[in-house]
Amino acid sequence: RKPYDVRDVIEQYSQGHLNMMVRIKELQRRLDQTLGKPSTLYASGYHKDREKQTISARIVRCENQLNKMDQKLDQVLFMVNSILKSKNVNESAQEDEV
Repeated sequence: RKPYDVRDVIEQYSQGHLNMMVRIKELQRRLDQTLGKPSTLYASGYHKDREKQTISARIVRCENQLNKMDQKLDQVLFMVNSILKSKNVNESAQEDEV
């Protein structure tokens, strides 16, 4: 085996460590963008800022809007079915009179 130069080993270790730290910082930045920064968790007005900025909050807001739209659509369908049933009942009552 060839003996290693200590300086080369330390330099390679330092470069690997630096690359790892850059990747960790990038992951942390992406998490902060998605979930919001944890350091501002207890800051005043955090909830409002988080609703506007983070991706997960936007997804939650979209899901809430979809649920509301689904409920309204169910109500509209119920009303249309009720109108059709009452119309059919009225038509059959008029036919019976004739």
